[in-house]
Amino acid sequence: MNNKGKENVRMNFDLDADLTPLFNWNTKQVFVYLTAEYDGGAKRTDISNKVTFWDKIILTKEDAILHLRNQRSAYSVYDVQKSFK
Repeated sequence: MNNKGKENVRMNFDLDADLTPLFNWNTKQVFVYLTAEYDGGAKRTDISNKVTFWDKIILTKEDAILHLRNQRSAYSVYDVQKSFK
């Protein structure tokens, strides 16, 4: 196991989304999440990494219009490499 330090990524983002069309008579909740995808590095271009930075469960149509400004990511992300590039 590598005990060297790893980079930790947290980010802020803006998001505008109208998810009200997803709600109908049979919708109980909508799960929304923000992911980032990046390649596996110079040695492994055939690998793609996906990480989730933020998520939210929306329970009502009234809460389904999102206007987020400078929202902080909910999760810290570490990569197996020592640095995000």
